[in-house]
Amino acid sequence: MGIFHYPRIHVFGTQLVNAGTANNDSIGPGTEISVTSDSQRVQPVLGGRTPEQFRSWLIGLDQSDPPLLRCQWNYYGDMSLRFLDVRVVSVQHEPDRIETDPDADALIGSHVHLDNAVVCDNDPEGFNTTQIFADSLTIRSGPDRRAFGGTGIFVSRRPTRAVTRFLNWSRNVSFHGVLGANTSGGAAGASAGFQCSFEIARDDLVDRPDPAIDQFEHHFIATDESPTIQRLVDMLRRQGGPRPMRGLTFRYNLHLAYPSHTDSDLARRFAAGERTENPAVGVVSGTIAPWFVGEPESATAGRAMNPTKPYPNPYTRSRPYYLAPAVAHVDEARKVLSIDLSSTLPADGKDGYPFDLGAITVGARRPTEPAADPNDNHHEIHVIGTIDPDRDRARACSYLYDLDYSHLSDKEQRRLEGDRRELVLDTALAGVLLFETEHQVLLDSECNYLEDLAPGQSWRSAIPPLRSPSTPTPMQGRSPIVIHRRGRPVTGPVRFTVEQWRTTPSGDPANFGFYQYPIKIHSAAEVVTVNEGWGTVDLIPATSGPGLRLFRFVPSTFWPQDRSPDVFSWLICAEFYATTRVLPHDDYGAILQRGPTFADVYEHVFMYYDLLMPAMNVRLPMDDPSVWETPTAARYLKRVIDPALWESTRYMPRTRDLSAPRRELLNAFCDAVIARHGAHQREGT
Repeated sequence: MGIFHYPRIHVFGTQLVNAGTANNDSIGPGTEISVTSDSQRVQPVLGGRTPEQFRSWLIGLDQSDPPLLRCQWNYYGDMSLRFLDVRVVSVQHEPDRIETDPDADALIGSHVHLDNAVVCDNDPEGFNTTQIFADSLTIRSGPDRRAFGGTGIFVSRRPTRAVTRFLNWSRNVSFHGVLGANTSGGAAGASAGFQCSFEIARDDLVDRPDPAIDQFEHHFIATDESPTIQRLVDMLRRQGGPRPMRGLTFRYNLHLAYPSHTDSDLARRFAAGERTENPAVGVVSGTIAPWFVGEPESATAGRAMNPTKPYPNPYTRSRPYYLAPAVAHVDEARKVLSIDLSSTLPADGKDGYPFDLGAITVGARRPTEPAADPNDNHHEIHVIGTIDPDRDRARACSYLYDLDYSHLSDKEQRRLEGDRRELVLDTALAGVLLFETEHQVLLDSECNYLEDLAPGQSWRSAIPPLRSPSTPTPMQGRSPIVIHRRGRPVTGPVRFTVEQWRTTPSGDPANFGFYQYPIKIHSAAEVVTVNEGWGTVDLIPATSGPGLRLFRFVPSTFWPQDRSPDVFSWLICAEFYATTRVLPHDDYGAILQRGPTFADVYEHVFMYYDLLMPAMNVRLPMDDPSVWETPTAARYLKRVIDPALWESTRYMPRTRDLSAPRRELLNAFCDAVIARHGAHQREGT
């Protein structure tokens, strides 16, 4: 159930995304600008230029109309994500009873932070594979009233990795940046959902703090001033029943994020020698709720609703606009249907007020035939309830709506609670825009990594050593999978087709503006069976070679069974998919045998980050050999590239595209530096 559990804690505020953009190449499906990075080989596309010439070219304007930066809107971004003034705006213990008064619960008004959060793309040329890592989630109550015992602060254990869910290119119909067409940072028209979870251990549930300890990290301590925290502590202490509570899950949506400077303004600043950062600032709306054993960590299981058709946008006819998917849950005990529309409802203008679709209702009808077009389903819709799209009301409940269906006849209630009705979202002006798919397929590890095959290797021999508890899940060549049918865990076998698509490269360095949509590898499609609705599935490329592979999971009931590459790119949010990025295999045997020099390290590793991720130069300039010939820098580098840190915010590079051969090259260089230093010390004693 994920965020459909009670109590719910709703948060809202502003956020800042300081992504580095020089390796992105594309600014949207179908729109390629200057190709600056070979994401398959993880190398800059120098085009015959020296590094100095490439940097000057990179921070200049291209031949677009109007001109855009080749490095795009935030060359000096450090890949950080910060919650600026995010607060708890309401709590909810029952359906549609939203408490916003701080006097009723000291948790309301508390500050919420994702600590040291880092963003990076699994596919820098794509748009649907952003990952967010964080050290902790902190909730800090006010000085006058404390929602938590002790310091009044809760610092969570490390959250799980969050990944893009329900990327909605059409969230804002009129607004693609307050800077108009003069910025390559046009993401303000879009929104994306993310979800992470974190455990709360039994040791965290202390009755009162020890006065001798002045910091209470992870301690989840109830007080009389917050009924919500009291209830959560009681739930965590109850370990009986089929599914004990494991911790908390946090679903949040990022929207209306736009930078401050136009590309032309940045170009002038760069020409003057300035290193101007240009982060995007937008809004965040989210819900924190109980997380139970057996539930996904990065998504909410439920009744999945997908787009049926586009709706008319009066501002443009350049492309179709669709609603993003939604997830719903039927609570049979309370006779309430809850639906998450946090990425779905379209907005209009820079302030995010709702776009008028007329009256919006959620209803139930006889299911569409398997794999059939839902637009041909003309059965009667039994209205469950009306959605009020008012912006402030929606933000107060984080776009999570509860609809009482007790007014339906007993027969219709039973049909809704079973498998004999499909949910639809109907609009007065555009008709049915969402319908319920029969199956929901959740890949809990949506973004993954593998090393390309060395000569003589096969995936059959390369994969088994990775599948150990010590290897992070995203590197095991498989993903946990959960399958529901109309909101219930599947019993028995479910068969579906798994397609493979190649998504890189998307552009051509010699052909400005050329864009290549994903290519389906027809020979790679296979039929997979999952039993009892959960397990793991392989995410193994059909062929060797670096680059990104996308796996599309298509149940036999799914509509549509096939997608054209262009529609697939725009509607990836409506698919069940996972990606695997294959990092390149390079043979550095000769270099390792003679001993790597700084020139080797710069050419094969550092140059990419020096030119395309210059924020990584702030502490230790990657083009300065005098820095890296010191044992202090060598020990630091060995520590931060350790794969044991991969899931941590301290791991380097933040882009997580360092291959094993390149790591070996760096370690050999660092070991040589440390050894030389040790020898020098011995000689001087």
